[in-house]
Amino acid sequence: MLDALERGDFILRYVPFGKGERETHYKLIDPFCIFSLKRVKGNEAKRNYFVNSGNSPVGLAFENLCLNHLGQIERKLGISGIQTQASFFASPKEDGHPGA
Repeated sequence: MLDALERGDFILRYVPFGKGERETHYKLIDPFCIFSLKRVKGNEAKRNYFVNSGNSPVGLAFENLCLNHLGQIERKLGISGIQTQASFFASPKEDGHPGA
């Protein structure tokens, strides 16, 4: 099912920066699904499962915009010939701090 969702551009499979393949994560990237989970009444249980409500909606939208247009951004920056790895912002829990 995850492969089908990934092929349909509903989710994105990624490995967090600095992690190995065993740390594979999935991110919901379909704009309609994100909107539905966040804004449609009756989806509270689904929203809590799929969406971290502590994140800024503007920040999440900007992150998705960048990831959906990564090739264009790399070309404009003149780095399209350089191997890159896209990742999401994350700050690990350390020394009693909750992380992000």
